[in-house]
Amino acid sequence: MPVRHVLIAALLCLAGAVNAADPAPATAKPAAAPAAKPATTPTAKPAAAAPAAAKPAAAKPAAKPAAKAPAKKGPPPKATLIWRGDHATGRGLVADIATLYEKEHQVRINMQPFSTISGLDAVSSGAADLAGSARVKHDGREQEANLNFIPQAFDAIVPITHPSNPVNNLTLRQLRQIYLGRIQNWKDVGGRDAPINVYSVAAPMDGVEYSLRYLLYRKGEQRIYAPRQYLNVTVLEEGVTLDPNGLGLTSLSGVYARKDLKMLSVAGIPASTDSIANGTYPLYMTLYLVTRFDDPKRELVDPFVAFLATPEAKAAMRRHQLLPYADAAGLAEREPERLAAIDDELKREAALETPDAATATASTTAVSTTPTGAPQATLASKVASAPGAESTQEARVRAEEAAAKKGKEKAGGK
Repeated sequence: MPVRHVLIAALLCLAGAVNAADPAPATAKPAAAPAAKPATTPTAKPAAAAPAAAKPAAAKPAAKPAAKAPAKKGPPPKATLIWRGDHATGRGLVADIATLYEKEHQVRINMQPFSTISGLDAVSSGAADLAGSARVKHDGREQEANLNFIPQAFDAIVPITHPSNPVNNLTLRQLRQIYLGRIQNWKDVGGRDAPINVYSVAAPMDGVEYSLRYLLYRKGEQRIYAPRQYLNVTVLEEGVTLDPNGLGLTSLSGVYARKDLKMLSVAGIPASTDSIANGTYPLYMTLYLVTRFDDPKRELVDPFVAFLATPEAKAAMRRHQLLPYADAAGLAEREPERLAAIDDELKREAALETPDAATATASTTAVSTTPTGAPQATLASKVASAPGAESTQEARVRAEEAAAKKGKEKAGGK
């Protein structure tokens, strides 16, 4: 390349370098006003994003009405005592007192009313802890040897009939003769000409009837004339309510408030706690609470027995027309005098009986189509209830023996 061209190129390069170091100012544009700074208030930070709108809360179900708070209960019963016995003792003596005792002691008394014998045998065997009896201890029964009869109250034995019956009173002798089958018509005791339908408890040695038989015959097991037999006094009472000619025996404590039964006076004296206490009413009995001498639950049994001597228990007895034993213990001491007075009254009434009355009684007995002797009455009852039972066969033998004996007596009298 020519030198001239090289020099020109070098000059051009030099000029370019100078221009690059100090460029010519371009046409000036008005300078942009500097951005105004916010007055005094510092620049606000960007607001935080608003939270998303809350979703509407799900509707709560309507509140159920508040349930009533359950009644507060006491502590659960600690133990149970089983009582079994006759209805006379159960409803008159034990039922209300057991309720009182349960409230105060939290011990449950399981009531099982049925009959005297069932209660005594249950306690003897250990199937029950307590029994109720309206009769004394029977020394001839082995099952009662280990039992303790604890007297608690006096109750009246009362004859009952239908309210429509015009008879209001029976003498001791009339009662005695009726239950022997020697008086069988109400007209012979001042009533209408109608048969006396005698109702009795079939269970052997029932407390109420055992006590009456002992008082009238001096033998609690005395056979009686009673074709209509029932399981207990409660059922017997219902039978009498339906029979205008019915007659039965029960306790004052069981029927004192009933309007569908009529209590008859005895020897002119109505039964009441007062007539029992003063000894004028002749037919009363002792109600017993019975325990076993070797009862393994003695720590539970003894406190209940002791409770019957409290004022609360005595008040319950009096509400049922019972005379608490502790308030009239003198009656037991006068028992020999009572028995002697009953015997004297029976003799006196027999002496006053007119020949006409005796003839009428004998006639009534002779023409009656109902069995008149105790063996025949027992047989009729057995045949009706259990014709094939062994006890029925035994009753048939006794009835035949009695009939044969009676035939011999008649033959000898001719």
